[in-house]
Amino acid sequence: MHDTARRGLVRLIGGVAGVAGIVFLVLLILRSCRSDEERLRETVDDARDALVEHRADDFLAFFAEDVTYRHKQARKDLERDLARWNEFKLLRITIQEAAIDVTGREASIRLRCDAGDIFRTYQTVAVELHAEKREGAWLVTSFDWK
Repeated sequence: MHDTARRGLVRLIGGVAGVAGIVFLVLLILRSCRSDEERLRETVDDARDALVEHRADDFLAFFAEDVTYRHKQARKDLERDLARWNEFKLLRITIQEAAIDVTGREASIRLRCDAGDIFRTYQTVAVELHAEKREGAWLVTSFDWK
């Protein structure tokens, strides 16, 4: 390969690497500029995934230690019900509707979810969550479902 061709190839590779670096930087900036509503929507999806995949520790990580569960119960009651849930091995929870309202460092989240297996829905559940932004992360402080 001639020096001219080699230099051209090096410039091309350098240019592609530069463009890739710029694209990565732009994506990183866009990801960090997401609104609280977008971050909460992603958090809800991640929590749903953890619940369906029976990853109890990952699911519980979304909840504050002082969470109020079902209006008057505590985290230990949530953990007990989660252990019962894991026995059922339902394969699917589909979020049909989600409403997220953020006011400063607090948010309310209302969901309508279908729970079932791959063939049918067994139950539609209304979920209401309240969350607080603590140390830069959203944690559920109140959790109820019907």
